Amino acid sequence: MCNNYDIAVLIPHFNNPEGLLLSLKSINNFENKVFAIVVDDGSDRKKINKNKIDNECKLDIIFLDLKINMGIEHALNFGLNHIISSYKNVSYIARLDCDDLCINNRFKLQFDFLENNKDIDLMGSNVRFVDTQRRHLFDLKLPESNDVISKKMYFNAMFIHPSIFFKKEILEKTGLYPTDKKSAEDYAFFFKVIQNCKVANIQQTLVECVMNPNGISGKNRKAQVLSRIKLIKENFYFGFYPIVGFIRNVILYVIPQNLSNTLKTYLKF
Repeated sequence: MCNNYDIAVLIPHFNNPEGLLLSLKSINNFENKVFAIVVDDGSDRKKINKNKIDNECKLDIIFLDLKINMGIEHALNFGLNHIISSYKNVSYIARLDCDDLCINNRFKLQFDFLENNKDIDLMGSNVRFVDTQRRHLFDLKLPESNDVISKKMYFNAMFIHPSIFFKKEILEKTGLYPTDKKSAEDYAFFFKVIQNCKVANIQQTLVECVMNPNGISGKNRKAQVLSRIKLIKENFYFGFYPIVGFIRNVILYVIPQNLSNTLKTYLKF
């Protein structure tokens, strides 16, 4: 089962089976190339109904379980290690989070893009943001080229995590998600990627993401911004982008969360 697929979609789960089902149902298994790996991070209140998911999703799904809640970075690494050790034929790994949706034939477009641009190792896309009632908030357009992405990474992550799609082989150079950057494991991973690989963002909106103030980024905002500041310092050089990026994140650290969310919504950064 799943040994002949090209694309593994990695989805961490914690106490959100309804959101998981929505996300899985949004995956278009074009040409039978796609399957999903769901890593349950020790859910203690809302368990996954695997039979319901299997009955409602036209997709092969592998369920992995962590006995206790360890955090998203550990759940992601558990899933990546499983993919590396168990699925030799998988060429590409994609990400998706519970509640977020794939739209506009996402995986076919991303697969075709990397197949036709062999020098690119990881890509993301533009993203539509909605609130918890799925009301449209804004569309985020991200920089396209490797050079601009690498510079602006000091401002903020230049990929929206659930939109990324990358070659499995890059993990040999980048390693897995860092576990010492609390609530910013994606930002830390992206820094390792841009140091070792060429990247891009396709200029199409391929994912719909929920902006949830009670999600990981909302609840752990201070820890996340502090981790970002540490990452900028670790990768710092004297230049416009690192200096402005450092100042920007210090400001985000000290202002109230509601003001930070307003800035993200209206200034789209």
